[in-house]
Amino acid sequence: MSSHGVPSKVEVLGWSPQSLAGYMKTLKLPGCDALVIKNVISGADFMGMTMWDLSVFPSLYVPLVTKIQSDINKGNQTKAFGLKSEAQKYPKQVIEEEEEDWESDESEGPDPSWYAGEVTRQEAEVALREVNKDGAFVVRRSSQGAAEQPYTLMLLKRGRVYNVMVRRRGGRLSLGTGIKRTKSFPGLEEMITHHTHTPLQFSDGTDPCCLLHPLGL
Repeated sequence: MSSHGVPSKVEVLGWSPQSLAGYMKTLKLPGCDALVIKNVISGADFMGMTMWDLSVFPSLYVPLVTKIQSDINKGNQTKAFGLKSEAQKYPKQVIEEEEEDWESDESEGPDPSWYAGEVTRQEAEVALREVNKDGAFVVRRSSQGAAEQPYTLMLLKRGRVYNVMVRRRGGRLSLGTGIKRTKSFPGLEEMITHHTHTPLQFSDGTDPCCLLHPLGL
């Protein structure tokens, strides 16, 4: 990659998550590099992300990350130091994956055995770790409160709790970043039922896992 311009699309498509994180770090976007690694976002994943997918980044930096993606797609060789200067306009902040602020008026899910409503991420994680079984899961309302991302699926696998966004597009629901080979469903119950017998495929290489042990809170 030239030190004086935005990398080419062909180059970015071949990047590993580590390469993409390194590029984010050069642009001085606090926390974005760590989120790339945590969510295992490769260059190809990044170039295929929609505006809703990009919400995985801190909201403060989403406009700039979107512009970077657009410039790469267009082959716009904007000076890299120009992007850095624009990034430096934003104050540093403590990065949180989700803010505890519910504004959605989504109706509650149909099955209380796995739907927990407005519990916090921390409360749900503690409960999953108490169960301590691979495949333990719960669905809660997304604390971002966006109609495009109404729920979060939390799943325990090998001691790690995965937080997977549930996105709405065109009236259908699908799982977000971190899960491979996703499909869309007409509703939340259909999605959960499907994955009780069809394993989730993780982007980070973790063994596939079904939703086995619903956690009602």
